[in-house]
Amino acid sequence: TSIILGLYGKYPFTLGSSEKISLFPLIGFDYEMSITGKIENADGSTYAFDGEGTRPEASALSAAWVKFGGGVDYSLNDNIYIRTEALYGLRGANMFEDDMAKLEKNDGVNAESKSGAGVMIRVGVGYRF
Repeated sequence: TSIILGLYGKYPFTLGSSEKISLFPLIGFDYEMSITGKIENADGSTYAFDGEGTRPEASALSAAWVKFGGGVDYSLNDNIYIRTEALYGLRGANMFEDDMAKLEKNDGVNAESKSGAGVMIRVGVGYRF
C-alpha cells in the first residue's frame, strides 16, 4: 500500500470550436511513499517489509518518479468533467533495490540497482470550483 504525492503542470487547449473537449500535455513529479509491503515467494511464504529482525521497513520501497504524457478533458456541464490521462514515468532505484545490489556485490556477484519505468493510465471525474 502506498500514498502518491504529485505535482504536475499542464497546458490545455480546446479542439476546434468546441469548448467541451480540451487536450493537454502533462509533465510532473510523483513521490510514491510506501506504507506497507510484502512479497509472496514461489514456495508460498511471505516476506513482509515490517522492520522485524533484518527486514527493512516498507519505506525502503518508496520511489520518486518523473512522468510525462497527455490527457483529455470532456466537459459534461460548466462544473463537471471527465478526464483521461496517459503518462510514461521514469523512477530511480529505491532504497531496498540499492541495499540488495550492495549485498550481492558483497557476495561476489556483479550486481547494480537500476532505475525503472512504467505506464500509467488514469480516468476520473472532476469538479471545477
